[in-house]
Amino acid sequence: MSTISYAIVMKALKNLLRAQKISYADLANRIDVPEDTLKKWFTSTDGAYSRISLICQAAGVSFSELLKDLERQNVVTYEMGGEQQAYFSKDYHAFKVYWLLVYERLSVESIQKLLQLNLGELKKILLKLDRFKLIELGPYDKVVTPEVVPIRWSPKGVFMRKIFTDWSHGVIEKSTSSEKSGDIILQYFQISSESEVELREDLIKLEEKYARRTSREMGMKEIEIKKMRFLCALAEGGYV
Repeated sequence: MSTISYAIVMKALKNLLRAQKISYADLANRIDVPEDTLKKWFTSTDGAYSRISLICQAAGVSFSELLKDLERQNVVTYEMGGEQQAYFSKDYHAFKVYWLLVYERLSVESIQKLLQLNLGELKKILLKLDRFKLIELGPYDKVVTPEVVPIRWSPKGVFMRKIFTDWSHGVIEKSTSSEKSGDIILQYFQISSESEVELREDLIKLEEKYARRTSREMGMKEIEIKKMRFLCALAEGGYV
């Protein structure tokens, strides 16, 4: 079943059932299992794939097509708005809060401690992020973050160009100081236009493959998650 786990498939099925407005009670009746048992199937991190087959049949979807949809999940290019970039340019702490909440999925309490913010400062930032629709503040200030999806960051805008520069320096410094060989590669090619197109396509495929895995694996409690920074750049010209 490739790299797609039982838990990821069940999450996709849950979203599909929600879209079709099929309740647990309806589904339990269709496949003739107790509703409590069915709920356990969905919350379990592992289980028999015969369960998935039963649910797919009840929902009218092919198991193989469901897997293909997960494998070819689109990578979305995310371009941050000008007003958002202006705000983050003035308050870099706010960007850190946004990043840690949405992309590293840390709790509000952990972020407050990590960034050494007082409650008033943090609340002000959260309200601003909510206004920009980057997060959603629910009842009792509960923070709702967007669903994890595979994205590609657009470098457009003054703030994003600064972030790309800072991130690039950080990746290079970390890689060159690592004892592992091959963490950073600097290469020079002299190739045809056709080969250049193929090189760019191959690099995009590699990036998208692991962006998809990120969106699938971040929510998997049964595996150890490592935070990895990836930098890829091409530029025409020689070294001199």
